[in-house]
Amino acid sequence: RQATAGPLDRAGNPDERWGRGLLRFADRHRYLLLSAVLTALMISQTLNQQWCTDFWEHSAVVRELATHLLDPRHPLLPVDATHPYFSPYTVAVGALARLLGMGPIGALSVAAILNLGLFLVGFRLFVARLVANPLAPFYALLFALVLRGVSPWRWSGFLNLNSLGFGLPYPSMFATAVALLSLWALAVWLDGRGLVWLL
Repeated sequence: RQATAGPLDRAGNPDERWGRGLLRFADRHRYLLLSAVLTALMISQTLNQQWCTDFWEHSAVVRELATHLLDPRHPLLPVDATHPYFSPYTVAVGALARLLGMGPIGALSVAAILNLGLFLVGFRLFVARLVANPLAPFYALLFALVLRGVSPWRWSGFLNLNSLGFGLPYPSMFATAVALLSLWALAVWLDGRGLVWLL
């Protein structure tokens, strides 16, 4: 004699349904999950403050701009000269530090996380505009992060895992994000949208 299936058996084990639902969510939102993992890694690196190379020079520039926003002096030497790191970006970070009353390292850390968010949005929009496949942004970001090998050259503006965390607070990361957003907006405008997209 065969037993009749109860309502729980017909619907499936609740644990199995939950697992299938989780897999469906992960399949639909791959880019979001990869972005979340990357953001967690970058926040961890930013909070650990394991900065290197010219970060300290950027920090000195931001400190000087936070102190003397309208009339900055050379941030490292007692000379009457400008500095090549003075830019609209560092002026904005210096103004942020002054406005929030934080030090230059804190302001650059905030800028790093904002740059990462801007980059992840711009990267997704740009790649999705170029390639109709919804998986393209996920694989493009994954390959950009890891295809250069285990320990690629560390340099700001490079999008590999070895460089990204160190370059996040720099103007080059902000410029990369803005460039991706600008190219996306240009592609939208070329498809016949309004002039606002070109602007």
